[in-house]
Amino acid sequence: MEKKTVDEILTLWSLFFLFFVIGFVSFGGGYAIIPVIEQEALRRGWMTTQQLTDIIAIAGMSPGPIATNFHGCFHRL
Repeated sequence: MEKKTVDEILTLWSLFFLFFVIGFVSFGGGYAIIPVIEQEALRRGWMTTQQLTDIIAIAGMSPGPIATNFHGCFHRL
């Protein structure tokens, strides 16, 4: 197994905490939280607007809840 650096571990914890807080305080389902995720991801420099648009398209076409699919695609970047 590949050993992760401190930066990678901190990014994973930041990602977990971000999605935890958004899921805990948001109302309206998966499509309602997309603007919040977009704002945070762009502010933190985790992705570009084009990457985010691609993830939303893939998550929307995939079977299952969009928030779960979004996080799965988001984590793979």
